Amino acid sequence: MWCDEFDGDLYKLVPQAREAIAGVAHIDLVTYGSVWKDGRLNHPSVWNTDMGSAAWFGLKNGKPFKPAAYFTLEPLVECTFEEACRSGWVQGWVLLILGRPLANFAHPDMREPFNELLFHARGIHKLPEDRVVALQHLVAGQLKFISSMLERTIYYHGGAHADRV
Repeated sequence: MWCDEFDGDLYKLVPQAREAIAGVAHIDLVTYGSVWKDGRLNHPSVWNTDMGSAAWFGLKNGKPFKPAAYFTLEPLVECTFEEACRSGWVQGWVLLILGRPLANFAHPDMREPFNELLFHARGIHKLPEDRVVALQHLVAGQLKFISSMLERTIYYHGGAHADRV
């Protein structure tokens, strides 16, 4: 994945994130977007909405539920929920799944920890260790909540895909 080598990758800044999304990380999604050299998601197409920049995702073998007026030349790209989270963490957009807002990676509860942890990792602004741990736990808690909401969304709105969680 494109962010494997990036110092701001979710797993590098928040090691607890892997466990927080583990139960749903494997869920296959599709979105419109660009691909990286490995053929995986680089950046989803995003559109300005009242929520901020938003990316529509759907379940594999389906199409993202994006409004018809939102046009893109980008192809449908497969990714996992894990890859979507890792991209959203860095790129700061709202993730919609099956037409419903699931995660706002631009929200201060995600953006501020990203900035603080990245500056800390780069040595620009070192943080006390207890602040680093508190930020990591804040993000991991948000990801656990987002993961549970993904399970609920698929269960209640995923139709034939409800068996994927």
